[in-house]
Amino acid sequence: VQVATETVTSPVASVTLTGIDSDDVYMVAVNNLSTVSDAQLWARFTVGGTADTTSNYDEAQKYLISNGSFSNVSDTNDSKFSITATVQNTVSGNASAICYLYNLNNSSEYSFATVESTFYASTNNARGYAGGAVHTVAQSCDGIFLYMNTGNITSGTFTLYKVL
Repeated sequence: VQVATETVTSPVASVTLTGIDSDDVYMVAVNNLSTVSDAQLWARFTVGGTADTTSNYDEAQKYLISNGSFSNVSDTNDSKFSITATVQNTVSGNASAICYLYNLNNSSEYSFATVESTFYASTNNARGYAGGAVHTVAQSCDGIFLYMNTGNITSGTFTLYKVL
């Protein structure tokens, strides 16, 4: 069931999708993401519609490269987690992602996400991320805040769904 959506057609610094109000699993779909500059898409959970910027996010991901070797990405006690590796601005509309969100409405459990994303490098090599993140705070969250680590989002569709 669609909960919230935002389509970006001109540069914005971030996208916030809220409406998580049950203990169901939720999913965020990112389609045709483009950026002003080469940048990563990062995320934070929201509390009362505001991004939680505390340094309580841990993540582990596998970075997949079609023309090279795979690598591991991990971080602990950070203020965000990664949705994509570097998306290049020279390839318009080239990134997409699916994130499943768990325990966000449950104030007795840690919230966590699984992440899968795909995108192309300017050399037309497929790239991807597969992994997840946990927010090591037991609190009720109501959404997700998405932003680029540098520059703006120039286009894309961001949709939050409740999985039934």
